[in-house]
Amino acid sequence: MQLWHAILLSLVLAGFGWTAWSLQRISTFNRIDQELEERVRIVMPALRPHEIPPFGRTSRIQSGPPLSGMEERKEGPLPIRRGGDEGVVRPFHDEEEIEFDDNNIYSVVWNADGSQILRSLAAPANIPPPPSETYHPVTRMRDDLRETLHFLPEGKCLLVGKNIHSELVSLRSLAWILSAVGGAVLLASLGIGLVLTFAVLRPLLTISSTATKIAEGDLSQRIPMPEDDSEMAALVSVLNRTFSRLEASFVRQTQFTADASHELRTPISIILTHTQNALARERTPMEYRESLEACQRAARRMKELAESLLALVRLDHGESGRERALCGLDLIAREAVELLSPLAAEHGISLGSELEPAPCMGNDEQLSQIVVNLVTNAIRYNSPSGVVMVRTFSKVQGILLTVSDTGRGIAPEDILHLFERFYRADKARSGNVSGAGLGLAITKEIVQAHGGRIEVSSELGTGSLFTVSLPHLEKRRFQSPS
Repeated sequence: MQLWHAILLSLVLAGFGWTAWSLQRISTFNRIDQELEERVRIVMPALRPHEIPPFGRTSRIQSGPPLSGMEERKEGPLPIRRGGDEGVVRPFHDEEEIEFDDNNIYSVVWNADGSQILRSLAAPANIPPPPSETYHPVTRMRDDLRETLHFLPEGKCLLVGKNIHSELVSLRSLAWILSAVGGAVLLASLGIGLVLTFAVLRPLLTISSTATKIAEGDLSQRIPMPEDDSEMAALVSVLNRTFSRLEASFVRQTQFTADASHELRTPISIILTHTQNALARERTPMEYRESLEACQRAARRMKELAESLLALVRLDHGESGRERALCGLDLIAREAVELLSPLAAEHGISLGSELEPAPCMGNDEQLSQIVVNLVTNAIRYNSPSGVVMVRTFSKVQGILLTVSDTGRGIAPEDILHLFERFYRADKARSGNVSGAGLGLAITKEIVQAHGGRIEVSSELGTGSLFTVSLPHLEKRRFQSPS
């Protein structure tokens, strides 16, 4: 950017300087040419035959008001000009040179045959004769001399010129001044541009340095927030939030891996222990059977854990709810209640339901998993002879599913982590319960994938209430069959 800025600014300054110098040059040469043309206007009448007075008689050539410093003489040759802005000429006689120049302006007159008939004393000695093939006025430059040639019908040629050395020196000085000013402006602009560029790039360099440290594994790094409210501050805020989410995700992933390894290590250890004991010595058929049954239970737990992990991976990759259709949450809840009734009876839990029509759009298998997970937890973590109630209804805030139990409740510090993966609030729940602590995490992921939310309220010694809220159908109603 700085290179292109320098090139563009250089071209602009060069163009401006050249234009200013050219305009001044044109103005200077126009003024000089006007002076030369004025002298031509004064001298030209004296060169016409009918206006040239007889030699030795009194004559004065002028245009406009009378010339200052001019005198009339009745005898002798034509007087020489003593001052003023106009000149007096007379016919050339006996090779005599008459001075009739002013302000460094000189004149020379040639006959048709190329011989000089009049010449100023200030005229240079090496003036070339006029071109024979040209009969139109010509303006030319010879070194520091500016000259104009005019041709008369009778063949005479008048040259009027001026030494413009001082004007050329002024033009060269102006060129140097414009170059110096342009160079100073260019250097000042580049300096200011560099300062502004580094001021803009400094936060980017800080961002790059922080991102490099994060890429090397230090996820705790954050970009210092600028003091102003510029666009860079907004960018830094977004990046810091992104880095925070990245760190949280990495921590969750690390914790998830550690917890999964821990959960898998227990059934694997059980399988290895029973197989080693069975192979250590001869066992009775009953002992072999007990060992195989223990290995089977451990394998089932590993299978459940693997399926839960696979479900979480699919949810993390956005594969949930891809195949959605119109369904009734009340119907799904009724099927789940019927499915889990034997489990509730086994634990001595009373499982009831109050299901109002609750139409929604979603994946029926995943919605069923939500109900099963919540009801299963309510049964397992309930108090003896407790009650579990499942309800569905439609409210202004959305389609609601509630699962309540009469268990011991959940401590406030545990509610904050209840939906984390592998988290189990064993202090508030009955301790001898199987499971990897992934059910509620999966439930929350499914609910969020369907655009809903899940909340829990609990009171120790009274029980817990889980509430799932899903969005309403837009302009569509679904009636559950009776």
